[in-house]
Amino acid sequence: MKYLIYYHRKIILLLSVLFLGSSLYAQKSMVTGVVTDSKGSLPGVTIIEKGTKTVSLTDSEGKFTINCSKNGSLAISYLGYETQTVAIEGKTKIEIVLKEKSQNLDEVVVVGYGTVKKRDITGSISSLSAKELEQNQPVNLASALQGKVSGLEIMSSSEPGTSSTFKIRGTSTLTEGGSDPLFIVDGMETNNIDNINPRDMASVEILKDAASAAIYGSKSANGVIIITTKEGNSLKPKVSISYSLKQSQIAHTLAQMNRLEGVRYETLRKYLAGDYSIQNRDSLNPAFTADNFYQELLFRKAYSQQVDASISGAEKKLKYYISAGFLDEQGIQINTYNKWIFRIKTPAFSG
Repeated sequence: MKYLIYYHRKIILLLSVLFLGSSLYAQKSMVTGVVTDSKGSLPGVTIIEKGTKTVSLTDSEGKFTINCSKNGSLAISYLGYETQTVAIEGKTKIEIVLKEKSQNLDEVVVVGYGTVKKRDITGSISSLSAKELEQNQPVNLASALQGKVSGLEIMSSSEPGTSSTFKIRGTSTLTEGGSDPLFIVDGMETNNIDNINPRDMASVEILKDAASAAIYGSKSANGVIIITTKEGNSLKPKVSISYSLKQSQIAHTLAQMNRLEGVRYETLRKYLAGDYSIQNRDSLNPAFTADNFYQELLFRKAYSQQVDASISGAEKKLKYYISAGFLDEQGIQINTYNKWIFRIKTPAFSG
């Protein structure tokens, strides 16, 4: 009797284990699928069941097979593409289309002798688009590039209308311009970039390595800044108007004595120097009767206004871009600078 009870328990335990195993196995399923992009199948894509260590890779035709939970989810990742998460929900076949990450690898960059896609550049080149240049409402090229290009040092004065100094490779003695880089605007060399409105710039490329010497020679010893201005590219005329207003003020002022503190200081200084005489002060002298805070007299809150307008378009054999800009820039130290900028660009093309 004892043996029958013993074997009966063994059989029940064995059946329980088999049932539990079949139940766990029933929660797993074999999922097959294919991973593609806009151009076709993708080999070597990683498929991972989230929360587990189950991993699979796509073959040369983008196909994969993975044993995973019916209610699980798969994470599909591939270099240069956005990672996607797909819920299985009992499906046995799935199709995934990956989207490329927006890395602007096909963006065209001007390199002096022509244009090259950014993915093909091997030299040290920085490129800024019109959108990046206009982010901080610049009034000149220096304020447009400030803090946006590694290795480019810009020294500017707070006085309105003054030119800035650009340094890419430090000071050089090979050029007459000292440490200034070579400026190229629409393929033409120029020494003055203050008359170019940042809102007229389509792109700016900075050539920082010695490879630019193969194009421009020793003139590029301090680097090259290439500016491409906007042009018309639409059959319908496009009108653009912008206005910006800025306020600036001195960040910190120095502590200053008032009239009474000045008199006490002068008396104490003479006393310590051995002069014990009492000096009568002229009661009509403004220096002795008024508190003149010279920092308030010399500095102010400065307001700068900039208005820009442009019209652009294209006809059958002619592109046109016409712009006008007005800048009214006040200095923190009492000084005002005004300038008008006009620009007309009409490159002809065949077609």
